[in-house]
Amino acid sequence: MARMLAILITFFFLLTACEDSESALPDSIEQPPSSDQSQDSGDTENEVMTITPLMISNGEDVQFIDWTSNEEVIYISSYNGESSINLYNLVSGENNPLFITQGFIQIVEVSPDKEQLLVQVSSIDHEATLHILALNGKQLSTINIPSSEIYMDWNEKNPSQILVTSFSEDWSFQSYLWNIETSELTTLQIEQPFSEWIGEESLQYLDWNVEQPELLAPLKRMDLDSNDLSVVTKDIYYTKSYGDWFFTLAPSSQNEDKGVYQFYNATSGQIGSFTAFHLNRFSEWVVPYHDFVESENRFYFFQPLEGGDIDFYEEDFVLSSYSLTNGDTNIVMEGLENKPLQCSPNGGYCLYGYQLEQVISIQSGKVTSLISEGIKKADAM
Repeated sequence: MARMLAILITFFFLLTACEDSESALPDSIEQPPSSDQSQDSGDTENEVMTITPLMISNGEDVQFIDWTSNEEVIYISSYNGESSINLYNLVSGENNPLFITQGFIQIVEVSPDKEQLLVQVSSIDHEATLHILALNGKQLSTINIPSSEIYMDWNEKNPSQILVTSFSEDWSFQSYLWNIETSELTTLQIEQPFSEWIGEESLQYLDWNVEQPELLAPLKRMDLDSNDLSVVTKDIYYTKSYGDWFFTLAPSSQNEDKGVYQFYNATSGQIGSFTAFHLNRFSEWVVPYHDFVESENRFYFFQPLEGGDIDFYEEDFVLSSYSLTNGDTNIVMEGLENKPLQCSPNGGYCLYGYQLEQVISIQSGKVTSLISEGIKKADAM
């Protein structure tokens, strides 16, 4: 049970860190391209945006969530005891409230197809209320689940299905399959609470030993049609699925300060890998913040310039990208902090920061605030 609590805390408060600089980068890392070279990005000269920062009131708290298009983002606003979910156009400054409630909005997630929102609002004790909203604010599905905490994973290949795991106060859990078209919940029997969709009909998870703390665990996959269970790979620290493919993070057998990123197609096996420095906190790894741009087939991630204990790390981080198409790894930008990242569908820009309150231009390397300070103005990127 202690291990289960540790896993839960790690999942909800995961910090991250990732890639190196000119003097310390692995051989596979390429330096930024010169101005006359193409960077294989959706951000071209004809697509450069002029960002209109969001004007907020004194005392208003804002949390940006994700992109719904290459110009529009979802954000949560909390002000005077009221919370709202809003659709904001970064170019025009048009702001459309989609959902307003008294109290606190706990979770908002944009669907893989960018057409719906998953929303959890505060409700009565030991119960979670979950809504599915269209981008015009229309409620499409609502369920109530007994729980103290909730974990959810949206099926990227079939957006009508969401995995929901509810936790009790003693951290016991129950997993469900939520069909948002029918609002039906189906009970699932899964060994671990933090499973992820891989493909359309399978789930996979790290099978941690709850009785004895471990640094590594086997990655297992369960087919929902047959309930067949298989071991995908062993001795993994972290994994993340993106529909038809996933990556794992494991220790390097050649350098204790480095980790190995391995990329797999769900059906055909390994498709690429690279090594990068990693940082530790006590007995845990600090997993790097990262995101994937499907239109470019490119994985974006942070890396430190050296390995070791994060409490003694004083350097900046490098934002880099890895192509799943040809295996190229390139530096995007240096001198950044390791903070959450959400990239636009075309890969031209990334929301950045603990509230995703800034925008990184992949082409120019410029970082712009999304929140205006007093006077509403436009910043060209």
